[in-house]
Amino acid sequence: MRHQHTPLSRFGSPKAGIFRPFPGHPILLAETFVDPARFRGTCYRAAGWQFLGQTRGFAKRRPGYVAHGQPKLLLVRPLHPEARARLTAKADSSNGCAR
Repeated sequence: MRHQHTPLSRFGSPKAGIFRPFPGHPILLAETFVDPARFRGTCYRAAGWQFLGQTRGFAKRRPGYVAHGQPKLLLVRPLHPEARARLTAKADSSNGCAR
């Protein structure tokens, strides 16, 4: 049973491959940010998301970044079985794409 408001519900199944904004370029990884002052990310962790660390507490504002002093937790979830290998592969110098 799928619940409407659980993490990844808007992405569908990781194996479904529904989001393909560019043909031949699958989305390999989903990321989310959690405010530790309000939440612990328990649902994300239970759903298989991996904690990578904390942000430095900056927000993107034109023309650059502004420090707001509220670091967020960064969690990711691979959406492809080879996500780590593809994201850490050396880029092909002829077109800038990883092999």
